[in-house]
Amino acid sequence: MMNPEQLLRNKKVLITGASKGLGRELCLHFCKHGAQIAFTYSSDEKNAHKTLAELNEINPNNHLKFKVDCKNLEENY
Repeated sequence: MMNPEQLLRNKKVLITGASKGLGRELCLHFCKHGAQIAFTYSSDEKNAHKTLAELNEINPNNHLKFKVDCKNLEENY
């Protein structure tokens, strides 16, 4: 049986709404197990930047953040 780190190493994970709360905690958890993280946030740039910095401290793996507002999809393009 594989441990979580072996299952997630070099995997890519997309998490929506991850600048704070549960989404942020999921980002950190998956990152600690070796995954590369891409996450979205809608408005809290400061916390999104903080989350990205923490991910890179845990495991520098080219993590990405994207500002996406699902209430107004036309503005995302």
